Amino acid sequence: MPVKDLKIVDSSTISLFSDIDKGVGRNPISGKKKDGIKMHTRINAKEHVPCLVRFSSAAVHDRTFLKELNLKKGSFVVFDKGYVDYAQYHKWSLEDIYFVTRQKENTAYKSLEEFDIKDHINPSVLKDERIVIKKNDQLIELRRVAFYHNEQHKVYEFIANNFDLVADKIADIYR
Repeated sequence: MPVKDLKIVDSSTISLFSDIDKGVGRNPISGKKKDGIKMHTRINAKEHVPCLVRFSSAAVHDRTFLKELNLKKGSFVVFDKGYVDYAQYHKWSLEDIYFVTRQKENTAYKSLEEFDIKDHINPSVLKDERIVIKKNDQLIELRRVAFYHNEQHKVYEFIANNFDLVADKIADIYR
């Protein structure tokens, strides 16, 4: 199953007037305030050009941008774990819109089924499984792929809602 319509979503924070607005906004635990604006961008992977740009306050959570994406049935979107929104993931699953992101370290999930990793799959794939996450009394079934990155000597855990692609393709989409 080839990925034809891949969108990449990311954001960048642009600091503005940092000397003036030190006292503006809430005080985060880290002590680092989010002042300025945030630019949310959706890029068509084949064209490498933004096709949607939105600005918000830097303090606005990234996940709010996911609702503005207007994705077509069958499309794929990839984004970092700052965009976690399980309700949106569930909605996309019902609409046949696919996503790939990294799993947050504190995500509580239950493994439902572990898939066999075939010989033709990249040996860096450590695990491929169907999981369930419970959010607000709703059960959301997802796919979890654990992948060892040789150069970085690090294990990455990806979640997705597509069960047709081979496991190493899920990691490739994120990369």
